Amino acid sequence: MAAGSYEVLVKSSSRLLLTKPVAAENVPVVQPIYQTTLFRMPSYDAAVGSEHATRPSSYYTRWGNPTVSFLEKQLASLAETETAIGFPSGMSAITTALLALNDPGDTLAVSTRIYGDSFRFCAEEMRRFGYEVRFFVPEETEQLEELLRRGCRSVYFETLSNPELILPDCKQICRLASRYGATSICDATFTPPGVLETSTLGADVVVHSLTKYLSGHFAVHGGAAMCSDALAEKIWRKQTLYGSCMDPHAAWLVSEGLKTIHVRVAQQNASAARIAEFLETHPRVTSVRYPRLRSHPQHDRARELLDGGGGVISFSVAGPASNIARLLEAPQLIGLSVSLGGIYSVIEHAQSMSHSMVQDAGGEASQGSRPADDLFRLSVGLEDVDDLIADLAQALAKLS
Repeated sequence: MAAGSYEVLVKSSSRLLLTKPVAAENVPVVQPIYQTTLFRMPSYDAAVGSEHATRPSSYYTRWGNPTVSFLEKQLASLAETETAIGFPSGMSAITTALLALNDPGDTLAVSTRIYGDSFRFCAEEMRRFGYEVRFFVPEETEQLEELLRRGCRSVYFETLSNPELILPDCKQICRLASRYGATSICDATFTPPGVLETSTLGADVVVHSLTKYLSGHFAVHGGAAMCSDALAEKIWRKQTLYGSCMDPHAAWLVSEGLKTIHVRVAQQNASAARIAEFLETHPRVTSVRYPRLRSHPQHDRARELLDGGGGVISFSVAGPASNIARLLEAPQLIGLSVSLGGIYSVIEHAQSMSHSMVQDAGGEASQGSRPADDLFRLSVGLEDVDDLIADLAQALAKLS
């Protein structure tokens, strides 16, 4: 920008800072990254209007950002909801939604079959904040209905439980919540598009850890809540207050990964199904939990509800406790790590890793949430399935 454009003398240091951003003449194929915390307002009235607006995308990035808004449009399209809200992690999406849609003194019905940190937040933090938390076994909808009769503001559950892969009657849970005027909040992280279309459930809010399947590359943390505009406004107001806004670059990484989710999940479904069948016939393996296996306790429901079994398998092996470390360290292709849903295959021991915090939280309810001490969780990536089976075979052969 030329110095002559200003009534005051503008020196080179000022001209450098006042150079206007360049807008593309044509529509870019890929959403640009708006890596900025603020936006120059055209007028005082526009600034005041944005200050009092709901979810402005070009005012202050803690309130909204065009790159984040683009991702939110993608997510809402996938979930067939009115809108979506992006978060810096899955846990921030879960905790903010629970706090935004309930008030201290309210009673929440929470599934015992949930991720360890989610369980700990409900059992410890929400109770400390003055919320009444009642746990229910998701396979027993009669227990949930009894809690709802007594008065519950919300119901929180996972569509496919982490790590046992228990598949509750998700539609019935949502129907019961609606019948008794409660808000249903479901964590669908284990059932991405290609495994389950969450729009068929009737849930009021669907949350995802974008860190997992939806971004798919183990390169970024993120979370999301997909819901109606009315619920989103409540969640957004808490989000801005708590400061749990999503970074534009993180949103861009998730957005790019999201474009290949159906291709990735299709291969993960196919590979995991073959690996589950291999494990089920292996003499060192005592049990396998995978929705597509006939031995799965909710196999009939899985056939009706799910489009695929997903990329996660839970299984147990025989032998002494020393087999835990031996099985985790023996694979050559499969990494020893937490998390799941990405392009790289990883394995963990659930009780001592992702769910280690459950045993110290929630009293009696934690007993139903704590994984068995011999349970392993395998997340299948995009490596060749024959290579993965061979890697598991050589690892299992080393067990005592």
